[in-house]
Formats: sequence, C-alpha cells, structure tokens
Amino acid sequence: MTNLQREPAKEELDELVRRHFHTAEYTAEPLSGGMINTSYRIRLADGGEYVLRIGPPDKSILLPYEAHLPGAENLFYDLCRGAGLPVPRVAAFREQAPPQRDYMFTEYLPARALCAEGRTEEEYAHLRERAGELAAKMHAITGRKFGRLTKIANGGGYDRWSEALLAECGEWAESAVRAGIFERTEAERVLAVFARFAPLLDGITEPHLVHGDLWDGNVLARDDGKEPLLWLIDGDHALFGDVNFEFAFGWMSCENFMRGYGTPPGSGRADETRKELYRLLVAANDAFAWKSEYLDAETSAARKKDALGLLSALEREAESL
Repeated sequence: MTNLQREPAKEELDELVRRHFHTAEYTAEPLSGGMINTSYRIRLADGGEYVLRIGPPDKSILLPYEAHLPGAENLFYDLCRGAGLPVPRVAAFREQAPPQRDYMFTEYLPARALCAEGRTEEEYAHLRERAGELAAKMHAITGRKFGRLTKIANGGGYDRWSEALLAECGEWAESAVRAGIFERTEAERVLAVFARFAPLLDGITEPHLVHGDLWDGNVLARDDGKEPLLWLIDGDHALFGDVNFEFAFGWMSCENFMRGYGTPPGSGRADETRKELYRLLVAANDAFAWKSEYLDAETSAARKKDALGLLSALEREAESL
C-alpha cells in the first residue's frame, strides 16, 4: 500500500454498502493496482457487482488539485458518456472532509486492462487501434474553461490555458517547498518559466478534454468479443486543455494507437516547446507525489532531476527568444 491507502474497518464497509444499496448481504474482495485509492470488488447478494474506491484518509499529503477526485471522475464519465464513449456507470460517490474519506461506487466491468497478460500480439495491436479511436473521440469534446476537472466540477476553471497551468504550478510550488522536496528558488524558477512562455501557451484557444493519465492500465478491454469492446477508466486527473498534453509523454503513441487515432496533433516548434512545459509540470508533480504520497524517495529524486533538466533547457530556450 502507498501512504494514501488504508483498509477500512468492516463496519465502515458495511455502512457504505448499506447507505447506497440498502443491504448488509455482500462480499468484498480487495483489488490491487491503484496508487491513491483503496479498492474493492463488491458483490451484492442480489447479483449486483460494483467497484468501490475509497480515498486517502489524509488529503494534506496530496497535490492540491487531487483533493476533489471523485467529482472530477464523475464529470469525466458524464462528458464521455454524452459523446457516446464507453465508460463505467457511477452508482454513487461522495466527497467528504477528513477524517471522513471520499469514495465512489462504479459498476464492475467484465474486462481487463490492455496491459494484462494472455493476449496475442495481433489482439493487442487491434485493441491499441481501437483505443486510439476512443481517444480521438474524447479529444473532440470541448469545454468553456481550461483546467483540471477537479476545478471545473466545483464551478472553477480559467479563461486562458496559461492561467490554468500557472495556477497549478503555484499550488504545486507551495506544496513541494513545504514538503522539502524542492527549494523555494527552484520552485520560483518553474513558475517563472511558465510565465515566460504564457503567450506561447495561449496559442491554445479551445479547451479539449484530455484524460491526463492515458496508458494501457486505464483502458479496459473485454475478452468475450461483446460490445462495448473497450472502456476508458480513471479519469479523475483529466483536464480541459491542449490535446498535446496527452501526447507529451508517449504512453500510448505507438503505431497502432495512432492508426486508430487518425490525424495527430500539431508537432511544430511551438507544439514541441509546449510539450516540454507539460513534461516539466508532470515531472515536478511526480517528484512531489513519489515522496509525499508513495513514500519512494529514490523515484522522487529521479523525477526531480528530470524536472530540473527540463527546466534548464526551457530557460535556455526562453533566453534565445
């Protein structure tokens, strides 16, 4: 388990199931694989099956935008479902102030992650292509504001893409410095480079829905050949912004995925610089999360080194403008 996960008492599980399904007859099977939530497969006596994800008991160790993940995930599913994309049905969710914990019930899906073992190369290639088709449809969803869905679900958001990123950087900086992961001068350099490239970031004028964590583990595929074949899951870190935020990391950018996706987003000099800024933000966020949330100081240090390397390169590029 991470620093965020803690098994609830049997009485807590009983209360959650009784509150939403009005029964005490159920079984709970722990599920692995998540980093933030403590998860269970819930089987009700009447045959209903759900996934229960319970948030961390201490939100103070999270990145600020991670404080409202259930509401963001629910909004992500609503947006995708409105566009005809297959996503889990949310049965119930609640965001609560500590010491109470956030939670969400979603339907249990008869599927496994794309990265699950046991599929042939041909099957995997086909699934990757279909995943590209889904991603293209997701990216076609547009909004009125920029920013993480954690903000937008609570009535926030920003008129400019640069404003959304600078706000997130500012929140990250305070958290990272307070936790002793970055020096104040290092955090100020990150903020300064995003401010320097604000006009470039504002070349993105239309907010598009971006998953923000799109990799094989967050796409489920069923093996019985029935439709829907794939589902998008775990959209709690999603945002409205530049589609290239999704493509800055190469998690899904293989040949088969791009064949399904179609026309790729822009790849000119401005696009590449924006992607370097996104890589910097994610590396900085990772450095915080790996130490504060996942208790892995070694990986945190490696991601901080990545962030500082990206930062130096962007500073040099800014000087040449």
